[in-house]
Amino acid sequence: MDTKKMQTQAISLDDPLGSLLAARWGWKESEQQIVHRAHGYLVRLATAGNALRKEARSQKAAGRLTDAGLREHMEAFVMREFAPAYRQADHDGRRGIEEQIKVLRAQGVYKIDPTDAAAAILRSDLRRAWFEMSDSRRRVMMHNPPAMLATAILELPEAFHGLDAEAADNLREAAFGHDFPEHAGKIKELRAVHQFVVAGLEVARNDATRTLSINIHLFNKLVWGGEIGAQDKGAA
Repeated sequence: MDTKKMQTQAISLDDPLGSLLAARWGWKESEQQIVHRAHGYLVRLATAGNALRKEARSQKAAGRLTDAGLREHMEAFVMREFAPAYRQADHDGRRGIEEQIKVLRAQGVYKIDPTDAAAAILRSDLRRAWFEMSDSRRRVMMHNPPAMLATAILELPEAFHGLDAEAADNLREAAFGHDFPEHAGKIKELRAVHQFVVAGLEVARNDATRTLSINIHLFNKLVWGGEIGAQDKGAA
């Protein structure tokens, strides 16, 4: 799913995150509970964004506060009403999905029985065959490796198998499609939902900064206590 397209299609400035959810959320029938929880976090965040816009309009219309007083009032409102919803959507939603992907990856690797000598010999033979392959042959195998081969390779410490963390994860997930298709399907869905959540957080952040006429640095200070959230680092 294209995050830029999600951020520009069917988004109303009166309720940008809510309209994004209404127009683009496509996982109502998901069997993964974390997907439904992520939706709930985004709904809560959309509600908080609506409350923030309503409060800003109300206070400006009332005209009882000075510019400095209005700014202080709205900053306190953000920290009290908006920030908790944003942090939950980021931590339990975005990062929660990332953790669930890691869990599924771990489940997709064959469990090693230390008492099974025959299996240990087989894994040793697989590793020997792997390292004797040409680089081009290994690259081909990486696209669709049997899960047993992935397990044999990843059983080695990183310094020995020579794969960085991303390549090791790719190897695990490639093996899912061969021997653990149910994990492959779940991970694919979670990646798409994760992309949506990241886009939703960005929409909510941009809406808040526009409503308050503040920059990203002040937003981070109000929401994170000055610490930039992981998904905001690239935008700071």
